[in-house]
Amino acid sequence: MTNPRPLAAAHLLWGLEMGGIQRSLLSLARHGAAAGLRTRVIAFHGGAAAPLLEEAGCPVAVLPKRPGFDRTLTARLASELARERPDLLHCHDFTACFWATAPRAASVSPRGWPPCTAGCSGSPGRSGSSTSGSCAAWTG
Repeated sequence: MTNPRPLAAAHLLWGLEMGGIQRSLLSLARHGAAAGLRTRVIAFHGGAAAPLLEEAGCPVAVLPKRPGFDRTLTARLASELARERPDLLHCHDFTACFWATAPRAASVSPRGWPPCTAGCSGSPGRSGSSTSGSCAAWTG
């Protein structure tokens, strides 16, 4: 009997400037690789964490988000997810939560959209924002 393909997780977040989320992702990438988990990161903005994640064996894709409501982002995200086919999509901030769950809320989820977990805290991804709070969600 052959082994099934390793479990694959994609992590979605605003950006890759080094901070708490990025440090956690780096730890997850290192431990996940050692446990046989295929991990990848998708971000809307690049940053200093990208090469560190790549060195840890975690591929990084940057899908630049245009200012305001980016009408192309859902299609670009769907294309990235279809190419990689993760078993789970984990969102790490409010912006990621919005763009990962908006297609489901509108009942237009692209075929093959993976189940999504969300663990958000702090600002929605904009420096200088006064919005704070937390959220947790699962859409299956």
